[in-house]
Amino acid sequence: MSRRVRGGRSRRSAGRQYHDRLLPLPGFLREEIDADVSGVFLCEGLALTGYFLGRHVMGDTRHGLPAARERLANSLRRTLVSKND
Repeated sequence: MSRRVRGGRSRRSAGRQYHDRLLPLPGFLREEIDADVSGVFLCEGLALTGYFLGRHVMGDTRHGLPAARERLANSLRRTLVSKND
């Protein structure tokens, strides 16, 4: 019995209906991108991990994610905004 391996295009088209609800995968985690880790990638990575940490790790606590993590994310965002102005 042989199994058909689905290509990347098939998976992408299947996920299109969820595009607006998906968190972006940071570029340095995608195989096809050979990129340096930039501030944008760091912000995307913090958003991605923050979602899962908040939902699955810290979801049962009343404290949420550490304040230092939130300050780091906010600082990176402000730095990126000021560089783009």
